[in-house]
Amino acid sequence: MSQDQRLFERGSEWDQSGRKFRSHYVIHCSSCGDQDVIRFNRFNRSLPPDIIAKQFHSKGWVIGSTRRNDLCPRCVSAVTGDRQRRKEVAVAAKRKAHADLTIAQSKVPLPPNDQTVRREHYVLVDRLRETERQITHVEAMLEELIVQAANLHVEHDAIMKRLTDGVPTSAEFGGSPPPPEPQEPPEMFTPIPVRAESTSTSDDRVSISYQARAGVPRTIIKIGRAIAQQLGFLPASHVQILEGEGDDAGFLQLISSENGSGYKVQAPKTGNSHTVWVSSSYVRPRSQQHIDQVEVAHEIDNGALRLRLPAAYA
Repeated sequence: MSQDQRLFERGSEWDQSGRKFRSHYVIHCSSCGDQDVIRFNRFNRSLPPDIIAKQFHSKGWVIGSTRRNDLCPRCVSAVTGDRQRRKEVAVAAKRKAHADLTIAQSKVPLPPNDQTVRREHYVLVDRLRETERQITHVEAMLEELIVQAANLHVEHDAIMKRLTDGVPTSAEFGGSPPPPEPQEPPEMFTPIPVRAESTSTSDDRVSISYQARAGVPRTIIKIGRAIAQQLGFLPASHVQILEGEGDDAGFLQLISSENGSGYKVQAPKTGNSHTVWVSSSYVRPRSQQHIDQVEVAHEIDNGALRLRLPAAYA
């Protein structure tokens, strides 16, 4: 799995009352096998991966690029404590070398006329000083390793941020789409019967595709210009994407956003295109494999665009 968005294992369980299911996300320690969970109330809803990672991080977990690099708080503490113990041992050895040097200088008798004893004294002093230099060198290497580890953590966080904020380049839409606006999780909506799809011209069609091979995986919904103008889905405006649940599972509903939140409507910067598009990283097929553009059934009802997802999303 690429480091574009980290996914976590999801499960469910009965709450303490035994009357309602609750969903949760699970993380496992790659060192000791310990696990922890993040629970939330809505069974059919999902949380963004970055929110899940922040909650586990607040509990003391170290989140790796894959689940094989995750560490629980106890293992993190053990690694940090071992590093601190090695540093304390090096400092203690350095102090002992200083003490031994002082004792040797004060207790070794130096007869004025005994050249042999003098030479032995100087050899001992040189050995003690060499030991002190070696301890200082080891301590410097330890400090350098600690700095390198901190720099690696900073680089890792910067790479994850760039991958999370980046948008895949797609020649299909006449150039690179602009960065996505802040997105909100899908919500439930009221059932609406689906009528037959209009297929007269490309301006009246709606299609959907899933890009999983570059950048951040995302679903792209292309909307004909005639439909977009009728609904007020103009370039640079925003729409809300509502995902159906229960009887509405397998359907999406797009409505114009009044407060500027949600997903940004985008269009090619050059040329006369018959479509606009909206991209979302939350709406994903089950297999999360690449899906080519496919036309879908849709209808317009009360200012909302309702469409049926392909079978891969069901």
